[in-house]
Formats: sequence, structure tokens, C-alpha cells
Amino acid sequence: MSGASTRMRTQGGASPKGRTAALIGLVVLLFGLFAVASPGQAAPGGPGERIDVFIGFDRTPGPAEQALVRRAGGDIQYSYTIVPAIAASVPVAAVDALARNPRVQYIEPVIEITLLDEPDYEAELANTWGVEHIGGGDAHEAGYTGNGVRVAVLDTGIDGNHPDLAANFDPDCSWAPDADGYTIDDGHGHGTHVAGTIGAVRDGSGVVGVAPEVTLCAYAVLSNSGGGSYSYVIAALEEIQAFNQDNPESPILVTNNSYGSSGDPGSTVRAAFDNLYADGVLHVGAAGNEGNPPGRGSNCIYPALYDTVMAVAATNSNDGRASFSSTCNELELSAPGVSINSTWIGGGYREASGTSMASPHVAGTAALVFANSTLSNDGVRQVLHDEAKPLGSNRLYGSGLVQAYASVLAVADAEPAPTGTITGKVTDDDGAAIEGATVTVGDTGLSATTDGGGNYTIEDVPEGTHDVTASAEDHVSQTKQVSVDEGETKTVNFSLEPVAEPATGTIGGTVTAGTGDGIGGATVEAVGTSDEGTFTTTTADDGTYYLDSLPVGTYDVTASASGYDSQTKQAEVTDGQTTTVDFALQPSSTDDTVTVYSIDYSTRGGRLNDRHLDVTITVTDGDGNPVAGATVEVDLKLEGERYGSTSGTTGSNGTMSFTANNAPDGCYTTVVTDLSADDLEWDGSTPENSFAKGTNGECS
Repeated sequence: MSGASTRMRTQGGASPKGRTAALIGLVVLLFGLFAVASPGQAAPGGPGERIDVFIGFDRTPGPAEQALVRRAGGDIQYSYTIVPAIAASVPVAAVDALARNPRVQYIEPVIEITLLDEPDYEAELANTWGVEHIGGGDAHEAGYTGNGVRVAVLDTGIDGNHPDLAANFDPDCSWAPDADGYTIDDGHGHGTHVAGTIGAVRDGSGVVGVAPEVTLCAYAVLSNSGGGSYSYVIAALEEIQAFNQDNPESPILVTNNSYGSSGDPGSTVRAAFDNLYADGVLHVGAAGNEGNPPGRGSNCIYPALYDTVMAVAATNSNDGRASFSSTCNELELSAPGVSINSTWIGGGYREASGTSMASPHVAGTAALVFANSTLSNDGVRQVLHDEAKPLGSNRLYGSGLVQAYASVLAVADAEPAPTGTITGKVTDDDGAAIEGATVTVGDTGLSATTDGGGNYTIEDVPEGTHDVTASAEDHVSQTKQVSVDEGETKTVNFSLEPVAEPATGTIGGTVTAGTGDGIGGATVEAVGTSDEGTFTTTTADDGTYYLDSLPVGTYDVTASASGYDSQTKQAEVTDGQTTTVDFALQPSSTDDTVTVYSIDYSTRGGRLNDRHLDVTITVTDGDGNPVAGATVEVDLKLEGERYGSTSGTTGSNGTMSFTANNAPDGCYTTVVTDLSADDLEWDGSTPENSFAKGTNGECS
């Protein structure tokens, strides 16, 4: 569908009715005989086939307009109020008649949206740094956290149980379409990563967002597989509009849009963004990862290209443009987008790169400004531009690098936070001073090192209660809670105990072949089941091995050697003892062939469930195991003559499927013309197969 939309947009000057006529022709031309099987999606072009469209009316659609669409055979997905349009699946043959109705202003295709792939540029990888780099930490220290502002994350959802997001996530301002694979809880991870950069809590662990007290609202316009549709985007914007009307005291003020398409989704989508922007909501969008190292060309994506969406480019830790970041005259700001560490589903964390990661830095900064001013979305947008750090060409960087602290200071009373002082002494358990010990104050970033007398002083400690920790080499760290008052000095002394020698043991044994002969050079790895660590060694020529100084605990011990199947056993390590673990490895299979195991047929569609012909090819290795990622090329023959050709890639179950739409009756056979898989050689054979479609007997 996206290909049809893109081609239509190149036909400048055509009227809405003319573009509708062009759509009919393009849909037929863009789809051929075969389509790799995709559940729930039919290929337009033949009699009775359908297409997803936006139908624009001259008024907000009501029962009469909905009835008009249904009479044309349309299945309505959404009837919008934010724009005068209906999203529906309609028969291709009915598009022309619908377009001629005087109440219909235009018909546009609904194109798909996708996540922005993460480019793999190892040279740009760096430690977590983005929020600090734009002054987020300084803003937090000064008390600016985004409290009271709601931000909508239009993405794959948000893991609301993540320890860094749970306090800020609000399911009551969230939404997901009623469709399989779409959930506010995020089964993908992209939305959770974006949400962490915007609003992960500031609690001294994990990561922190630009606005750590913002309220996060999930709008799942993308499924757990990362795909979606602009029809869901419009529905989400309409849900936000309705939420704001019902909650005028606490509306959603910012949307983050880290997704997009290279093709223009059309006037319906543009109007939805424009109308919500007119209501006071600020839209922030990823500019795209379609750029090139020299920064040539104009390659930003939608919806960031719209006037009412702030297009955000990505930069690295040296304030240089990320080589993948899209470039265009519509760029407004830049933000960190390389190796950004943030929250991930399941309570974890992950680094990612892309303009998807840059956009939430700007969305979080906008939340800080909204929280500390009475500015409109236009006003906040201007502040972000005015306070940005210039980096160079607007086509590459927009106004420059977004500045969180400078932006909020431009609109808020920036009185310095009240502070006090902490001082004291660090000794061992015998009272002797410890030189070079480190004393830190919670998550403030403040620390000091003790002098020869064990003394330390830390000034400018923010007023409030802090965990103060003293640590020294070969000693057990100690933490005390201290209440700091403005202008006062608190004395905090520490007495550190020496670190006890850990209890350790040994694992040893032999690695032999099935014949009983020792295997030299085999690898033995012991992995602790409770964070004891991982320890590795290799066997001597006679197959013996020893793993010394293992902390006491339970280990999974694995022996592996070239030409043999690996073996794993569990062992318990006790203090001062040697645990014996012997292995007898069996030779590995040497069969390196890949074969077509079976070819199966079925039909579906139509009144008798026999319109389309589905063909499934199963690929296995020489041991009968399914082979994933194999490329299969086939000819489908009808009555012995080639009917068509296609290719595809096997999934995790070793199967590849394709469909012959509206296949005529007759005897079908399938011939595999090529089969390739990593490290495996095709045996060149195709199993006997045939299928009699619409006939009473078998193929002769």
C-alpha cells in the first residue's frame, strides 16, 4: 500500500477525484500473481479484492455517510471526529463509484507505518550519556522534573511494571486499538525504551529520564511486531483529544512519534496532527534514519515532515551528526541518538541508536518547559529553538542541540537549591585512619576522597535526606542516612570492616570420548546459577581439567569439543573441597545437507473455501531438524506448464508458504528450483507432490 501512496504523490496537480482514479489503476498494477502468506491481509487487484482507504467527506461523518460506505461493500474501521473522514476496507471495484458521490471529497490509501530500524555503527557507540549531555541532571538538581505534565508515547506501548517507569505510567490515559498484537503493556520494547528517555524515575538506580516526574501515557499505534497503520495513528490522536476534553485540568500536552514512513500518508493524517496541535498539543517526531554519511539529499520521513510536528535529528557524544540521521530543510532540533541506554521490557535496560532515541529527549525537555510555565505549544516550541546549542547547518541539525536546563531556566525562576555540608572521618575497625577512601552522597553526583588522616569534606550538598556511603579497597562499604539542612554542617564518621576471604572450592574431572579416550583441548565452562560468576578452562592431553578458586555455590558445568556434542551437568562447590564432574562426549552428526522434506497444499477463500491455493514447503537438515532462514525458489506448474514463480525464506519451524490468488481449477505441482541455507548443501531433490484443485479425481 505504501508503494501506491508514494507514486500517487509524485503526480503533482491532480485533483482529489483524479488521484482516486489513479489509485485504482496503481493497485491493480502493483500486485502480481503471488504474495508471501500474511495472515489477515489480501492482495488487491482481482474481482472482489479490497483496499484500505481514508474517505474524506464534506462534513463530520454520521449515520448517513457510514451507510454510504457500507452500501459500497465497505467495512468501517474508524469513523473520525478529529477529521471529517472514515477509515474503511472497500472493494477495489467500488472506489470509483464512491469517489463520484457529491459528499465524498477525496479517497486516499491507508499506508503502513514502521519502527525506525537501529543502525549498527560501532564507532559511534558510547556509554549512556544523553540526558546528562543536554543538561537534564542540572535541571533535576534545581528541582525541575516535569511534575504535572502528561506525555503521550505513540509507539508499541509501555512496560508499566518496569521499576523505572511504574511510578510515572498511567494506564487511565493510555489506549490501544482493538486488534490482535496491540497492547498498552508493550510486547516489543521500542515504546518502553522511548518512555524511559522521557520519564524514567530519578531513584539512584537504573536510568533517569529527562523529565523524571512526568506522567507517561501509552498509545499503541504499533503492534508487538513493530508494524502499524496510520488509521491507528489518527484514532490515537482522536483519543488524546477526547481525553483532554474530559480532563482540562490535567491534559496531555506532548506527543512523541518515533515511527514513520517515507511516503506521504495524505491530507487526512496531516489534518489530524494539525487539529490536535490547534488544541494546544505539541508534537515531536523522529526525523528518520534514512541519512548518509556525507549528509546529502532530503530524506526526512513523515509525520516529522509536517509543519505541526517538530522533526528531530540524532547526534553523537561529540555533538556530531549521526551518520544515519535524515537530513532536510524541515529539521527543527537535534538530540542525543547514539548508544542511548534506556528501559526495556521485562525490567531490563538496553542501548539503542536512531532518531527514535533522539526524539524523546526533545519531548522530555518540552515537558520540563510546560511544567514550569504557562506557555502555549507555540511558545514552548520557540523556547526550545531559542535555547538550542547551534551545531551547524540547519539542514543537518535544525536550530541545534536541545538544552534541557537552559530551556527551563528561560521560563522558570531559577533560584539555587539550598545546600549544606557533610564532613567526617573514615577508619578501619581498629580505629586506624583509611587514606584514599571514597565517600559519596546518594545520587547527587557529589563525592570526596579521604586524606592521610582519613578526613573528608563535601560541600554544596542539596538540602534533604541522603544516603552517604564510604568505601575503600579490601573493606566492606558502609552507608548511613543523613539529613542536611541549609547552611549547616553535619559530621558523619565511618568504621569499615575488612573484607572476609571468600569461601571457595574446586571442580575437576575428565572429558573423554565414547571410547573412553581422553579429549585434549576440550573447553569446560562453569556458570554459577546465583551470580557466582563464569569460569573456563581447557583439558590437558589426557582429558583432565581443574577449575580452582570457585566461590561456593551451584554451577552448570558444560564440556564441549570440536566434532562432539556438548554435555552439561550441575555441580555443587563446597568450601575447601574438590567436586568431581566427568564427561563422556558423543560424536556430532556430520550430515551437512539440507533437503525439501515435504510440499503441502490447501485452499481458502470464497463461498466454498476453494478460491486461493496455499502451498507450504518444509525444509530440514540431514538429521530431520527444521532449518530456519533458508531461501527457497520455486516454480508452480498447472497441468505441467509453469503457472508462476516465487521465492521466500523459511521461518523458525522450517516452513515457507506462498499463495496463488484466484487459482483456476486443475492439477498443480511444485518444483523447487533452488534452495540455499548457511553451512548446508542442498541435495537437489524435490519430493513428489501434486494437488487436484476443483476436480473430482486425483492428478494423473
